[in-house]
Amino acid sequence: MPLSQLEKFIPSKQHKFVFDTNIWISACWPQYDCATKDIDNKYKKCLAFLNKCVSSNSKIFIPFVVLSEIFNRIAREECKQYNKRNKGNISFKQYRKTDEYKEIAKQIKGVFSSQIKKFADLNKIELIDDDFMTFPLENAISKLQKMDFNDLLILHLCKKTGAFLVTNDSDFFSGEEDVNIVTSLINK
Repeated sequence: MPLSQLEKFIPSKQHKFVFDTNIWISACWPQYDCATKDIDNKYKKCLAFLNKCVSSNSKIFIPFVVLSEIFNRIAREECKQYNKRNKGNISFKQYRKTDEYKEIAKQIKGVFSSQIKKFADLNKIELIDDDFMTFPLENAISKLQKMDFNDLLILHLCKKTGAFLVTNDSDFFSGEEDVNIVTSLINK
């Protein structure tokens, strides 16, 4: 996998990008970062890079699998926080029946409308189909020891569209797909 250093990469109108789920969560749900203590300088750099891509009119794709991961990870993290606050241990399925979840679901919908859909409507980002029918399923299943299924699908989409993957998830670095990766994890 060819790796490019995020800080030195200059996006242009000709570039296409897919940003990993972790970066979108940092952009759309800052309270997730506070709860997990996951935000740090490397994600701040990725968010700054996202802004550069928008400013340079680069093509930014969001596959539906990434949207699904964003919403599910936020909701599950909120369930964990609910259990911590209430010293409980309810399942996610039980959490979805709570008033708090109903409010969180409204907030997630608001994030989608105010941030992701707004940028899509302005042609700053493009929601793309996962094109699952062309996904080499048997090949992907054989790679599940190295990467999770959704990550393999994201790599497949990057390869198919010619998009760079912007990520700080080192699981992607072991992928065998010929996808260019932009990351802040490369030493200067």
